[in-house]
Amino acid sequence: SFKYVEHPNNKGLSAARNTGLDLANGEFVTFVDSDDYLEENTLHSCLTEIDKVDVVEYPIQRIYSTHTSEWRPAKDTVTFKDWMRNNGFMHCYAVNKVYRMRLWEDIRFPVGQNFEDIRTIPHVLQKANSIKSVQHGNYYYIDRKGSISNSMDVHNLEEYTTALVELLSLPINTRNHRLYIRALNAERTYQQ
Repeated sequence: SFKYVEHPNNKGLSAARNTGLDLANGEFVTFVDSDDYLEENTLHSCLTEIDKVDVVEYPIQRIYSTHTSEWRPAKDTVTFKDWMRNNGFMHCYAVNKVYRMRLWEDIRFPVGQNFEDIRTIPHVLQKANSIKSVQHGNYYYIDRKGSISNSMDVHNLEEYTTALVELLSLPINTRNHRLYIRALNAERTYQQ
C-alpha cells in the first residue's frame, strides 16, 4: 500500500525520506525522488528476487539534457565487503535498491547535509547479510541543471569529499580503498 505525505514546508530530501521511513510499516522499502521514475514492473521483478537476500540493487540510467549514461551492477549476490571491493560505492545511490525495512531500524538520512546517500547507504548495506544485483528493471534519474550534484562550488566539493572520506574509512581493508583514502585526504589538504 502507498501513503501520501505532504510537508507544509520543504525540509529537504533527507527529511522527506526520514518521514517516509518513520511512517513505513511494510517488510520492504525503496525510494523514488520526485522528478525521477521507474521502468514498468521494476519493483515487481525486484520483489521476486528478494526472498533470500536483504537488498536488491538494479540498473540506473542518468538522463542529462544532451545524453544519457547507464550503470548496470554486476549480476551477483555479495556481502557488503564484496560490494565495497567491487567498487559498488562508486554508485552509492539510495534510489536503485529495494531494502528489507529492518535494515533501517536505527538509521536515518542526515538532515541539512548534502550527499546524504553516500553518508547513509553504506551503513544500511553493512547490516545486510547479502546484496543481490540484478540486470532487469531500471531507475531513471533525471539530472537537473542547478542540482547539488551539478553545482560543485567549494562548499559542495568539501561536503562531497568529506562524505567520500567517511565512506572509505569504513572498516574495509583493501588496497583500492587505501589508495582512494590517501587521494581524498591529499585533495582535502590541497583545498585548505
